[in-house]
Amino acid sequence: MKKIEDFGEKIGGARKDLWKERGLIVDDILEMNGKEKQTYIKKNNIWKKPNYEKLVAEGLPVQVAYYVKKIRDAIPTQPEFSYSASQEEIEQTYQDYVTFVSFLRDEAMNLSSREEAERFYSDVIAPKYIQKSDYSRYVTIVDEAKNFFTNKLLKALQVGSWIYIDSEIKKKQFCYTEEQKILSKYNIFYLGDGSSLSKNDRGDTQLKLTSLGN
Repeated sequence: MKKIEDFGEKIGGARKDLWKERGLIVDDILEMNGKEKQTYIKKNNIWKKPNYEKLVAEGLPVQVAYYVKKIRDAIPTQPEFSYSASQEEIEQTYQDYVTFVSFLRDEAMNLSSREEAERFYSDVIAPKYIQKSDYSRYVTIVDEAKNFFTNKLLKALQVGSWIYIDSEIKKKQFCYTEEQKILSKYNIFYLGDGSSLSKNDRGDTQLKLTSLGN
């Protein structure tokens, strides 16, 4: 009996190893029991946290990397259910959540430029998940995504202003190197060719400015 139990545990572990690397897909959760679904169907198991520093080092514009981070951060960490949800509705919600997060992951991680990011909401997200009636300015989400498509996510998906994103990157020191973090503590002034540093009589360093007329 013990051997059978061990075999079952080993198979379960092997299944888990498959999606730990690539992320959960719908086929994975079809084989899970209720407890496993509650435990494992979470954003971090579907969309692994990217190595943003590596992406930037490989050539992705830092503004685009931050935009992707904002999108991922805005996705609910796991699906939620109403008290009155039936088992059938719960099962469908689990599948919809995995599909939704997977789609955002695949599409967002394929972004390579600011121009693509600027069009991401209108060209990729809106056609699939957004409905707008002709007589209303309010956004309507398609049924299969309405439980996860929050106002926070809607805001994150729309670039708005790169200037604002740049200010957030600076404030949070997103993807800053150690040198950039150190330099960010100082005010840096760019001086003309006629300027120089020298020591005064007390040995203090002072800035010498040469007038434009000399």
